[in-house]
Amino acid sequence: MAGKILNIGKAVASKGFGAVSNIEAAGKAALHGKPTSEIMQALKSGKEQIPSYPKVNLYGTLHLTIHSARDIPIMDTTARSSDPYIRIKIDGTKGPRTSTQYQTLQPVWEEMINLPMTGEVGCITLVVKDDDKYSSNELIGYIHLPVDQLCRGVNRQEWRIEGVTGMVTLSCYYLPADQQAATPAVVES
Repeated sequence: MAGKILNIGKAVASKGFGAVSNIEAAGKAALHGKPTSEIMQALKSGKEQIPSYPKVNLYGTLHLTIHSARDIPIMDTTARSSDPYIRIKIDGTKGPRTSTQYQTLQPVWEEMINLPMTGEVGCITLVVKDDDKYSSNELIGYIHLPVDQLCRGVNRQEWRIEGVTGMVTLSCYYLPADQQAATPAVVES
């Protein structure tokens, strides 16, 4: 299956990367499934704090591929499923999102998201949410990714969603601007 590629603009990338969330205690308190009320309160109140990962000065593109997830909690009790998607935050600044995968607890995205990096970056946060058609989208949980580790490359690795039992599989690589070549012209014979 061919993946979808998303690009974010320079406006989002240039805002810098700041606060996300320090909700480890709430995550540890979660019981098999739905996020705890502490997680929901942290998101609604805006009192999220970004983990203090070392900042890395970057000028290039981080290519993040979100492959799939497993064991997403049931957020729609009537349908006994969820409609998950992932929103990306770069040091707290809202970025792009994946498509919504409807009525599944084992979503498959295979989406590459190109994140232009222009400055100091410490943390990329994946905010896993349930898409609700008639009400506000529900928070499922967070994954905090240290940028210094991502820049070394991640080859299809699972990351635990804080606050629930689910996992997200992703891979990524960083390409510095001075190594990015122009797209070659297609020559037909």
